[in-house]
Amino acid sequence: MIKVTRSAIPPTSLAARKSYAGDDVRDQLHADFLGKCYLCEGPIVRGSFEVEHRQPKGDGGGEFDWNNLFPACRTCNGARRRKHPPGGLLNPGEHHDLEQRIRQWMSKVGGQELPEFDTASPGDTQAENTARELQELHREKDQRSTDLCSAISRCLVEVRSKALEMYASYQQDGPNSVSYVQARAELRRMVSRKAPYTALVRYCVSDFPLVRVLFD
Repeated sequence: MIKVTRSAIPPTSLAARKSYAGDDVRDQLHADFLGKCYLCEGPIVRGSFEVEHRQPKGDGGGEFDWNNLFPACRTCNGARRRKHPPGGLLNPGEHHDLEQRIRQWMSKVGGQELPEFDTASPGDTQAENTARELQELHREKDQRSTDLCSAISRCLVEVRSKALEMYASYQQDGPNSVSYVQARAELRRMVSRKAPYTALVRYCVSDFPLVRVLFD
């Protein structure tokens, strides 16, 4: 989960209160959330993602409330709990300190790298609830979670490989070399907010100064 900026003006179709998933809503969610599921940060296709209510309609959430609508992949939406936890949840687009309040990293479990989530500050109920939700979505013992963790691991391998390539070019050919400039540009794209699984990937490469300065 990563910080985004939601458009301040709601899509016009919501005013009619007939559908919360009109074309303009879907287009704006896809753009605002950088073409990614807001929970797992996996890429979503404009015509196939689900418009989700962060606070369920049956649990007090506004059905046509623009700030309660989020783009989710089908698997994340289906796996979420249907009761809003006491104390609430963090919302990308609303809580701009989200990345500081939730710790997201990868840990070795049985020889495999798996996502971990926790609150940065004990007692931060919203962050605790959100970290628990993310942990459950990423660590369910089913094929969907296995596939998600494998995709994140593959992405990390590619980013680390490109980072090593960039460092090697820097040391061997210098900061003005074509090889370094090209590797740096490619790595910038791979760790941008628009890239898949950004929050987890950034944590795993944040110890490298030449990589960290590329974060947008």
